[in-house]
Amino acid sequence: MKRYVVVFVAFGLLLSTVVYAESFLKNIRVNGFLSQAFMKSSKNNFLTRSKKGSFEINELGLTLSTNLTDRLRFGMQLFSRDLGDLGNNSVVLDWAFADYRLTNWLGIRLGKVKAPLGFYNEGRDTDFLRPMAFLPQGIYTEAYRGFIVAYQGAGLYGNILMDKLGDIGYHAFIGTGNISKDETLVKHLENILNMLEPYTGITISNMSINTKLAAGGRVEWNTPLTGLRLGGSYLNYDSEFLVHPGAPNIGGLKVPGWLVLSMEYMAGNFTLAAEYSEMKTEISAFDIPEPLEKQTNQTYYVMLSYMLNNKVTLTGLVDIHYDDKDDKKGEKFVEMGLPDYMGWRKDMGLCLRYQVNKNWMLKAEWHAIDGAALYMHLYNLDGFEKKWNYFIFKTSVSF
Repeated sequence: MKRYVVVFVAFGLLLSTVVYAESFLKNIRVNGFLSQAFMKSSKNNFLTRSKKGSFEINELGLTLSTNLTDRLRFGMQLFSRDLGDLGNNSVVLDWAFADYRLTNWLGIRLGKVKAPLGFYNEGRDTDFLRPMAFLPQGIYTEAYRGFIVAYQGAGLYGNILMDKLGDIGYHAFIGTGNISKDETLVKHLENILNMLEPYTGITISNMSINTKLAAGGRVEWNTPLTGLRLGGSYLNYDSEFLVHPGAPNIGGLKVPGWLVLSMEYMAGNFTLAAEYSEMKTEISAFDIPEPLEKQTNQTYYVMLSYMLNNKVTLTGLVDIHYDDKDDKKGEKFVEMGLPDYMGWRKDMGLCLRYQVNKNWMLKAEWHAIDGAALYMHLYNLDGFEKKWNYFIFKTSVSF
């Protein structure tokens, strides 16, 4: 008799699972996007081999989401990109998390979650959410993408209503990160360690980064003035360098404080966005008691968009970045026998966006740049120039 009871219970559980799975599958929402670009630059390569003209710029995303209950939802995104030597169209899990909303002012997210840095990091990989082909590179540089795109851990979020004072949204998190060894930042750090090879006798190759801590958050105030929102973000990051699994620690990267202050104002057909950033960094190496590098970079930008009609939008950008806010003339680079203009990047850009229909968009964009900060030397091993420009044409579809 017990055997039949067990079989009956097992059959009931299987049947209920199938019914629930069928209901679950019916509620799944599938969305995606695909983009392809061509870039041509003068004098310097940028992100790819752009001096000769490059089509190595594409993005593909597939998003699945569902509401499991009234309070619990789940979502994930598969993402693929090719950006010069980065990505090479490998498919990665961009984010995947469960979201449980207790009340309007408190919810929790668990998994791999887009990091709330600035106003635009969470939408950085969706071209339809960007007014230009790339977000302002001073803050949202592709060289940093690996360690700011998402955190793996837990986050609390919510929205607090304040009657006539508007409302405040927040998102705080703690966890770790996941950085590919092919990222530009990892290659830059590897080059720094190899500068010590004459003293250490050690040549570093195929280095990876193990993230020990990623923590921070954002507070966003939707003010009583219609269209105006203000925000502040903060990030703390700690990692160690590894040559291979089980190898001794050869140093590490710390970001003991990354502050981003944000403002966005929408009025009629105009959208004005401005952000200010200071990021502290400390690089340790081997057993050297003092940090190999300790500095604070500084970035600020202003971006203005105007929608001429429901299809055409014009956007202008001024984006200023300094590698070290206390050395804006690049004197430390001169002391190392390098050009002073490695200490800054001053970008003026203009973009024309055309919305063919709700699923298809075109962008034509031009940038004039002074300076070679943000690791331009890694894309230009045969030398680089101070003043240069680039043009990019991009088309994107969504579904």
